[in-house]
Amino acid sequence: MAAGLVLSLPSKVDDSSSSNGDDDDDHKGKKDEHAKSNEGSSKGDSNAPWSERARAVIGLTWPLLAVKLIAAVVNSSVGSVRPLILKNDFGVTEAELG
Repeated sequence: MAAGLVLSLPSKVDDSSSSNGDDDDDHKGKKDEHAKSNEGSSKGDSNAPWSERARAVIGLTWPLLAVKLIAAVVNSSVGSVRPLILKNDFGVTEAELG
């Protein structure tokens, strides 16, 4: 869900300027340096097609997504098998299980 929300952000989020209107030379110089450092970078390209941006996000987050998927499957399996193990192996009755 977080990856989908990131892809739905407007493309000009990083380019927003301050609303107070005091753009002095030092501030403009910092903007120019930031713009020059991002030139030629395909990962920072806000005009890239949706599929390319999606591949970039998934490429960066796949380890987290894989761990979450594996943990969800394991937790679901343990939750469904726990009552059977308590009943069969430890002799707990249905009344004690709740």
